[in-house]
Amino acid sequence: MTPWWMVGVIALVACAGGGAGEGRPPSLTTARRDELVVIGAHNEIAQVTAGERLVFAASPRGVIIYDALFRGWLPPLELELDGAFRRPAVVLAADPTEDAVWVATPGRVVYYRPRVDYAVTASLGGMAEEIFFDRRDLGAGAYVRMGGSIVRVARTGGTSIAPGALPPAEDRLRSPTSRDVFREYPSLETFLPLLTRGEDLEQWQASAATLAPGRREVWLGTHGNGLYRVDPTFNRAEHLPYGLLDPGVGAVVLAADGVWSGGLGAPGRRGGLVFASDDLQRWRWLDGPPSRPFVGARVNALAIHDQQAWAATTRGLLRLSLSASDDFDRWDLVDGLPSDVATSVVASGDGAWAGTTAGLARIERSARPVGPRVPIHDLARWADTLWIATDAGVLALAAPDSVPRRLTVDDARLSRAVLALARTDTILVVATETDLIEIDVRGRHVLPPRAANVAALRRVERVAMDAQAIWLAGEGGALAIHRASGRSSLMPVGVTLPSAATSIALARDVAWIGTRDGLVRIRRRSDGMPP
Repeated sequence: MTPWWMVGVIALVACAGGGAGEGRPPSLTTARRDELVVIGAHNEIAQVTAGERLVFAASPRGVIIYDALFRGWLPPLELELDGAFRRPAVVLAADPTEDAVWVATPGRVVYYRPRVDYAVTASLGGMAEEIFFDRRDLGAGAYVRMGGSIVRVARTGGTSIAPGALPPAEDRLRSPTSRDVFREYPSLETFLPLLTRGEDLEQWQASAATLAPGRREVWLGTHGNGLYRVDPTFNRAEHLPYGLLDPGVGAVVLAADGVWSGGLGAPGRRGGLVFASDDLQRWRWLDGPPSRPFVGARVNALAIHDQQAWAATTRGLLRLSLSASDDFDRWDLVDGLPSDVATSVVASGDGAWAGTTAGLARIERSARPVGPRVPIHDLARWADTLWIATDAGVLALAAPDSVPRRLTVDDARLSRAVLALARTDTILVVATETDLIEIDVRGRHVLPPRAANVAALRRVERVAMDAQAIWLAGEGGALAIHRASGRSSLMPVGVTLPSAATSIALARDVAWIGTRDGLVRIRRRSDGMPP
C-alpha cells in the first residue's frame, strides 16, 4: 500500500539501473498540500545543507525546510528516516540550480522541489556516502558516490553508471560540511557552547553545520534542540525550533493563535510541551524545570489558563508557568490525587479539576478527592457545572463543595461507560463505545441520533465541537459531522491520518489532530468541515 505521506502529495518513481521515469502528482501547488500538514519530531538534526534561498535539515522524521530570504517555514518533506539515522546513512545536498534538495538514504535518493511539492525517487544499489555536482554542467543532475562506484541521477529520476570521465576533483561541487565551516570561521568552534544554549541555559551539542552560499551565514543542527542560524562575524545565534519533541501526541489544546501539544512519553525522547502557531511559523518548546517532568510521561490532557499550563499525565498532574520554567508544581498519589494517572483536567482562576483513573480531585494548593472512586475519562465545564465522563456514565457537579450526581436525562446509554465529551452553546456531546449522544442540557433531553458511522473509529478518544461541526478522534482516525445538515466525513488512518488519533482541537480555520505518529493540521472549509 502507498505510504500515507505520499497520497496526493508526492509522486514516487522507482528507477533501477538505467531505468528512468518521472511522476507528477495530481496537484503541484503548495497551497493544496497546505490543506493537510503532518508534523513529526524534528529536534534531532543529523544533516544540514543550504541553497541560495532554502535551508534543509534532516531529522528522523524527514527534512524540514526554511526559507532564509523570507524567514519562514515551508511544509516538511515527511520521510521515515529513523532507521537510516541508526545506521547512520543520510546525505543531504541542496541543488545548485533551483530551490530543491537531494536526500540519499540506504537504497534510494529523493529529489524534491518544495515550491511545487514534487518529488522523484531513484533506486540505489547501496549506501550513499556523498552527493556532488559537476560545476561545468550543473544541469546533468547529481552524482552519488557509494563506496567505489558513482551513479549519476537525473532530475527526472533516471540513473546511469557514471562514465570514466568523471568531473575532476576541482570541479566537484559539494555542500559545505562542519569541517568547511570551522575552517572558514575558526573562532566559531570556541563559541559553540554559548551559541547553542537554550532558554534554561542548557548547552546543546552541535551535530551538523553548513555555510549559506553567497552569504556570511552558518546553519547549525543540534542533538535535541533543532536548528540555529548563526552570524559568524559577531558570533550570534538565532534558535529556529520546528516540529515536536516527541514522535507522538497525547493531547492538544487551543491557545490564542495556535495550539499547545503534549507527547506520548516515548522512551529516550526529550519530552515537553510544544506550541505551534496556526500558520506553522512560530514554535516554542517548553521542558519545565531541570528535573524534566515530561520525560517518559504521557500527556493525556492539557488546559491553558492565565499563562499557566495544566497537564494531566501518567505521572500525576503538572502545572507549569508559560513564562517562567522554574514556576512548577506536581500533584500525585502522595499529594492527595486519587491516582498517579491523571486522564483529564479543567483549569480555572482558583485552581483546577483533575480526573484520574481512580476518581475526581479538586486542585488548589493541595489535591482533594471529590465524589466516587470511579475511573474518569474526560471533563468539560459549562457555566458553573462540571461535566464528568466516567465508567459509570455522565456525572454533573454543580458547585465545588457539592457531590457529583447522575445526569437527570432519561436515556439508558448515559449510564454506560462514557469515553469523551464536549460542550458548546447549550449542547453537550457524549461519546460511548458505540454511540454519539447529543444532549440539550438546558431542556434536559436527548436530540435525535446522527447517521454518522461512529463505529468506524473503533474507539473514541476525544471529542471537540463548535458552532458548525463535531469532530471525533479515535483508533480508526477522525470523523467530522456537520451540525446543521448531519453529513459526515471520515479521515481514516493510512489515508488521511498517519496513525490512530488521540486528541483534537478546533480553531476557526484549522483543526488540530494529535496522533500517535505526529501532529496534523487540517484546513477547515467555511462550513467547519475538512476539505
